[in-house]
Amino acid sequence: HIVIFSELLQKIQDPYELAALLAHEVSHINLQHSLRSIFRNLASYVFISVLLSDVNGITTVLLENANKFTTLSYSRSLEEDADKAGLEILYKNQLDPNGMLRLFKILMADSHHSEKHLEFLSTHPATQKRIQYLEQLISQKSHPIKTNESLEKLWQKREAMRNNP
Repeated sequence: HIVIFSELLQKIQDPYELAALLAHEVSHINLQHSLRSIFRNLASYVFISVLLSDVNGITTVLLENANKFTTLSYSRSLEEDADKAGLEILYKNQLDPNGMLRLFKILMADSHHSEKHLEFLSTHPATQKRIQYLEQLISQKSHPIKTNESLEKLWQKREAMRNNP
């Protein structure tokens, strides 16, 4: 299941931004990121448990917190993978890849906390870095962009329903 909060849906301005969001989230599913994260965490615990031959209360707490730092950098790489794979989904469907750039600009503007915090403590790369990365990827690929009439019609229906509840 993909959950999109209504607050974010209200800020999305066009169907290509929504398509970018869905492409990114579907990429997490297609790339089995949740499963990979679970196995990575489990492998770390098993390795350390065997190494120490006993994991009790204090050791468990220490291990759990120590493991979070490695998990955070791994999570950031999964986000980059999902950004890139999501972009490929947009290309394959001949949708405007700039929708993903606009989406991240919305997310950056909407950020409730300053991204001046240390990136290594975050599960996601800094949004500005993601935008730069996506701009670089988009500039390297020529892509035929066409208006998707079905998507545009669905978006217009959504807008009409939103304006006339």
